[in-house]
Parts: sequence; structure tokens; C-alpha cells
Amino acid sequence: MGGRPLAVASEAGSVELVLLLLDGGVDPNLRDVMRLKVLRLRGGHHEIAKMLLNEGADPNRWIESSGTPMHQANYDRMKGLLYQYGGNLKDAADFVSDDNIDALVAFARRDPEVVGKNG
Repeated sequence: MGGRPLAVASEAGSVELVLLLLDGGVDPNLRDVMRLKVLRLRGGHHEIAKMLLNEGADPNRWIESSGTPMHQANYDRMKGLLYQYGGNLKDAADFVSDDNIDALVAFARRDPEVVGKNG
């Protein structure tokens, strides 16, 4: 695995290094970070995705040849996180299903304005 330090640290799941890099001023919207689709990674990387979003990573940024992070999010928990940070539901046609309608209702109750902006 090679690339810019933030992309490599994110993909490796190194919370400590990601935090150090972000605290040092590294841009969470760097091309390499978005190309690696850090905002849709599985498992232990959820915390890293949240850190990147807290630092201004754009959940609606177009990723070359694959769409937005919401298009590519590969599990409901990540889609929910992206949605909480302004990810556009129109980019996740499969987001609403019998399996996750409760999560969507919970998001809508917490912040009805987000639904209006993103739904």
C-alpha cells in the first residue's frame, strides 16, 4: 500500500496517526484520501471516517469513476454516518429498505432540517 500519509493511515485503520495528521492540518479532502474511498471503508474504520467528517471531509464530493461516498458506502452504518454529515440520500437509492428504515426515521427525528436539505 502506498500513497499520501493520511490515505495510508486511514486505510490501515490507524486512528492515532490519522488524528496526528489531522491535528497537523492535513486536508481530509485530499485527492488520494477520497480516491481510496476512506469514507466507505468497513469495520474499525468507522471511527476514522467520523474523524475525517468532523474535520470537514465532504460526504458529497465526487470520486473519480465511482460517484460520491454515499454512492459507494458498503454498509448501512456508514451510510447513516454520511447522512448525519449531510450526505445526499438521492445518492443512495438503496439506503431506504425494510432493514434500515428505523435508522432513517431516527435521523429524521433528530434533525428534520437535514431531511429537508438532503431528502
